[in-house]
Amino acid sequence: MLKSAIETYNINNCPVCGKKHTIDIEVFRDLIPNNPDKDIRVPIFREVPLRILCPVEGIRFQLDMMMQEDIYCKIIKLRRC
Repeated sequence: MLKSAIETYNINNCPVCGKKHTIDIEVFRDLIPNNPDKDIRVPIFREVPLRILCPVEGIRFQLDMMMQEDIYCKIIKLRRC
C-alpha cells in the first residue's frame, strides 16, 4: 500500500547563509501490512541526499538527511513541497 505524508525537517545551520531553515518534504512510503502483536519493527536510519534551495541567497546545495524506515515501511520517493 502506497502512503504519502508531508514531513517537516529543520536545518539548524545552512551551509550557504548560516541561518536556520525549515523545509517540508512529501515522503512516499510503501507500507507492508503486518501484525502488531507478532511482528517487531526495528527502525533503520538511511542517509538520503537532498538538493535544497536556500531561501535567503537563492543558491542550491546538497544535504544528506537521515530518514527513518523499517522492514514494513520503505521510502519510495521524495518530493519538495
